[in-house]
Amino acid sequence: MGWELAGKAVLVTGGASGIGLACVRAFRAEGARVGVIDREAGPWGGATDGGSQPVPADRSPGLVAGAADRGSEPAPAGRSSGSVAGSAGMADSGSEPGLEFARADVASDPAGPGLAFARADVTDEPAFAAAVATLARHLGGLDVVVGCAGVSGPVGKPLAETTAAEVAAVLAVNVTGPFLLVKHALPHLADGGSVVLLGSDSAFTAAPGMVPYCASKGAVVALTRALSVEVAGIRVNCVCPSVVDTPMARGDLGDLLDDPAFPVQAAEDVARQVLFLASPASRPVNGQALLADFGMSARSAFPA
Repeated sequence: MGWELAGKAVLVTGGASGIGLACVRAFRAEGARVGVIDREAGPWGGATDGGSQPVPADRSPGLVAGAADRGSEPAPAGRSSGSVAGSAGMADSGSEPGLEFARADVASDPAGPGLAFARADVTDEPAFAAAVATLARHLGGLDVVVGCAGVSGPVGKPLAETTAAEVAAVLAVNVTGPFLLVKHALPHLADGGSVVLLGSDSAFTAAPGMVPYCASKGAVVALTRALSVEVAGIRVNCVCPSVVDTPMARGDLGDLLDDPAFPVQAAEDVARQVLFLASPASRPVNGQALLADFGMSARSAFPA
């Protein structure tokens, strides 16, 4: 099935590993142009030769094919019209592969045009806002925004031993991060655009030792609903998967994922859910949390 995402401008946070990386690859496979933000370069490392000069703060390299004039100007205060008509892909950046612009390092995809990377932490608002603006200018506006950056926090730690600082750190990434993403992407989002945030089944169910994480993902569901009402003309939804085999989950659960007693998703499964919510196929869907947990939360504890 085609998701009608070819040529669309997509921004993905947390796109260097796990679900975020799977989303980047899925959107690229559909022909979308993708901007990636992450603290670490991951597979996008080595795309820069490290020798290019900083771009002046009032200029953008203008990488969108056929839209250099539009790409070279700062984004207007209102929303852009999204993808540029007729620009099927991002042009090769030529002699500017390792740009430094407004505190965001941007590199073109070593595998070809259509992808750019900016290094930023979602908890550092000035750097993060600059990265969003940089990539939006590269792409000539945004059609889809996907928030995958997240942390698990102190999994398995009893409440009595959990500190306020640990809770604050989880909320900063998992809740304030998506808030800042939408706040700073909104001026660049086209009317009719889509925002997809990453929630979790932990917004609806809980396990011992996961209070900060569960609280943060419950907040993502509430944030999704609030944003869908707050932001006219933009759909906002979230995906809420159960356990996904990612580096973060491996760090928390270890070898348990090699022979689990429960169903486990692949990151690619979640990416397909994101594609659906980002695409015109889900046009009537807004303010919803897509719970994907193999039906586990629907089971009754009644012994029958």
